[in-house]
Amino acid sequence: MLRRTLLPAVQLQVGLIVSHSLVANYLCDLLLGLDMNLTPVLLQDPMAATSMLPAHSQQVILFDLHDLPLPVSTYLDAFNLVSQSSAFIGLDQSLEVGEIADLLLSGFSGFLSYDQVPDLLGPAIASVAKGETWVTPDVMRKYMRMTSHRSLLSDSGTEVLTKRESQIRDLLKKRYSNKEIAMLLGICESTVKFHVSNVLAKLNATGRRDLTPNGTGTLVLPKCG
Repeated sequence: MLRRTLLPAVQLQVGLIVSHSLVANYLCDLLLGLDMNLTPVLLQDPMAATSMLPAHSQQVILFDLHDLPLPVSTYLDAFNLVSQSSAFIGLDQSLEVGEIADLLLSGFSGFLSYDQVPDLLGPAIASVAKGETWVTPDVMRKYMRMTSHRSLLSDSGTEVLTKRESQIRDLLKKRYSNKEIAMLLGICESTVKFHVSNVLAKLNATGRRDLTPNGTGTLVLPKCG
């Protein structure tokens, strides 16, 4: 096991937004085993997450994107209201290049698939803490195309989603009903229906099921003992 060495730099706060306690404990243990000057903080209450980290501290927030109770954009908006200096890293099963580029577009600085976490979590945190981006060259090229003068259209010709539409898309992927989405976002159900129609049209989807992943990913934990 690596010894933990505190470096004479400002301590880095690493927040964990994770749905499952076993995964949270695994990530905390992994972070504490790194030779880095950091403090892991488990952000158990999503709505109070921003108040659980010291003000004006250097922060990297890890998101286990699988099975989050709220749309990712809800968390990002809350952090950005408090501080513009937080860096975000997404963790999930292997995603398509376009999906990771979408994360960058929404405000993330990096992404790791679950199988990369044991070896690359430390370098990824160090990179985004310095203001760098941790993604593959393919993802960066896709992101640059999305943010170019042609950003109103993606490569497939579908329109880019608005922030609200991205929230709706995230909840549709989790199989939330229109009524549940309305309650979570504090909007009318008729408004949800309007946004759902726009999302399906922009993504060239024939129905809600087209947005549901065929499989689910899980972070494989090492066996103890």
